[in-house]
Amino acid sequence: MSRMKNWNKNFNAYSQGIRQMLYKQQIKEQLSQEFANLEKLENAVKKIMGESGLPTWHNVPYLNFARQLYRLLRKHSGKTLKTEIKILTKTWQQRQLKKQLLVKIRNAIIDLFSKRNKIPMNLKTKKR
Repeated sequence: MSRMKNWNKNFNAYSQGIRQMLYKQQIKEQLSQEFANLEKLENAVKKIMGESGLPTWHNVPYLNFARQLYRLLRKHSGKTLKTEIKILTKTWQQRQLKKQLLVKIRNAIIDLFSKRNKIPMNLKTKKR
């Protein structure tokens, strides 16, 4: 009988409702933070693209590159991250995107989110 009391105490409908409400609130906060990060990312890329002088229809592949880079920053760290970023940059270079713009975008994104992850800063290239 004590098992039933404990089970009812821990898993009654009221406590389940509170847990779900807290979980939904946490998900909303995480989503709003991620959308804010994506907005920062896209604005940074659009600024770089605007300064480059390329037509706006060229923005789409560079935005896709930046989004994939952001995903890597969230998923990996250290040497693995460094390797994955190099592979990603080479991949988009082979898709006929300009290396100078890819490097500018990569550096801007790393600067934007470097406090969040431990990103190898030696990945960034020096301006010449």
